[in-house]
Amino acid sequence: MEKEEPGLRSEDSTPSGSDLDAVAAEVVQDFPDGSASWINSGHVQRMLRATEGDEELAVKKLKESVVWKRDTLDGWLDSQAESLPTAETRVIAIGKESRPLVYSGCVNQRRGEVAGIILACVWHKALEEAGPTAQLDYVLDAHGYQPLLNLNVMPYLNVAGSLNSYFAERFHRIVLLDMPTVMSVLMKAIIPILPQKTKEKLFFVRRDQPESLSALHDLCENQEMKGMLQQLLKMNGEATSSEGREETHRLTSDFLASQRARHARIIPEPE
Repeated sequence: MEKEEPGLRSEDSTPSGSDLDAVAAEVVQDFPDGSASWINSGHVQRMLRATEGDEELAVKKLKESVVWKRDTLDGWLDSQAESLPTAETRVIAIGKESRPLVYSGCVNQRRGEVAGIILACVWHKALEEAGPTAQLDYVLDAHGYQPLLNLNVMPYLNVAGSLNSYFAERFHRIVLLDMPTVMSVLMKAIIPILPQKTKEKLFFVRRDQPESLSALHDLCENQEMKGMLQQLLKMNGEATSSEGREETHRLTSDFLASQRARHARIIPEPE
């Protein structure tokens, strides 16, 4: 379902009147254990956009971000360190305005994989590479969703709550593809937790409604990326198990590598 894109984008100006470095220093100093050392002016700028210039609220959310990363995300990152490079959820391309495009194919989830935890780790790594003010696009391909592998909803709820702090203002668009009825129980638990801005960025699309797929195709920087995405959706749309997972990973990893190589040739080396 197509709708108007709301909210400020990553390149929009920051509300004036705040000393970004001073605000960052205030947050860092509040955590003598060093857990806020990653906070910089870029994070402040992003949070001021998220709070529409409310500095007090921005500081509160930044501190909540530090606590969530320290107490939750860091442990998840440690637990997923070995398996994350081959996880089903991954960056498949760099789209318009240099936004990472993260994709998950539910049909390829395997026993023992906690999708909510993996999702947060992949989002974090993609955004860490892209920068503190960057946004990403996310596609959840729900074809083949396996409810028995997702009985524990707590990681999903934990991640959903972080979209109002750690991941605030980090999403340009979230596309939910072919969401089955059996997934509605999970979505009914998650959606009420999401910030209003994030809810407005949700797009529900279907393979059997080609006109709805423009919400996906609009994220592609060129026809080559659109072709790769269409091929990926065809492969996973025809799958009935995770047997073809590695083949789809080769498709996306090869495309992403070619994109990065091309971009590296375009960007001149510093003198």
